[in-house]
Amino acid sequence: MGNPLDLFPTGFLTIPFDQYPGAKDPQLSSTELEWLITQLNHFINETPYATLAESNLGYWLTYALQCALNLYDEKAAQQICALLYNLYNDENAEPLVSILSQTLGGVFEGQTVAYAWMDNLFTATFDSRNNSVVVAINYIFSQLLEKTGDELSSVIAKNVEKGSEKGKNAILVLARALANATSMSDNQPTAELIAELLRSFVKKSPGIISAALTEEVIYGSFKDKSSIYVLMGGLKNAVEDNPKVVQILSRILIDVNKMCPDHLVNSLCKFIKSVLIKVSIRCTLFLLH
Repeated sequence: MGNPLDLFPTGFLTIPFDQYPGAKDPQLSSTELEWLITQLNHFINETPYATLAESNLGYWLTYALQCALNLYDEKAAQQICALLYNLYNDENAEPLVSILSQTLGGVFEGQTVAYAWMDNLFTATFDSRNNSVVVAINYIFSQLLEKTGDELSSVIAKNVEKGSEKGKNAILVLARALANATSMSDNQPTAELIAELLRSFVKKSPGIISAALTEEVIYGSFKDKSSIYVLMGGLKNAVEDNPKVVQILSRILIDVNKMCPDHLVNSLCKFIKSVLIKVSIRCTLFLLH
């Protein structure tokens, strides 16, 4: 193991990010990650909020969590989630919302902190060793949503404006996480947690979230598809194994229909059309065989 100071220049949390002299994606061992977490903890405890809001804290918290997931380091991941939650205060949720709304650079170019954390949640659904991260992120966003409502929902619904994730929003990532969780038979409790979080967003901010769910992506691999389209894949997966998720998603669709009926119908028709095309192809291949 090298010296962490070789990876992180002095003042790495406060150097203007566009002038950052070091690597923005250092490969960290578990020991180096532990060092980074210690630095983040000290910085949060010793730094006024005004400085935190203008610092690189959001970036390095997010990067640290990504590293912890890749290392399957549950202890480190829990510590990082706790650090983010420590920014939350029942009497003043603004500091945490402000951090989550920051637009990042580096490996998260164009993404808000909220988007990148939802993407980490999505990553966590691929392996049950990271289930505790799903629980922790779910709790953080649920608590903050209850306190801030539309303020947080607007951050979650905001589209990424540049970078590899351009055109997507955190609601789409949450829908992908749910669809992925429902595809794994041993991950159904996780799927229920994610479904409940999405349902909470819809209930708290029906207009904002319904619009985000039915809005079609105009760039990349999800071009011309909406989050509802992705959710329908999760619903299809859940039919056999998870009636609770089916129930939650059904309620979400009912609520979205009240706000954006035309866009919802369009998304559902596209999904049904894609299923029929796949069935037709399979039947043709079967007959040819």
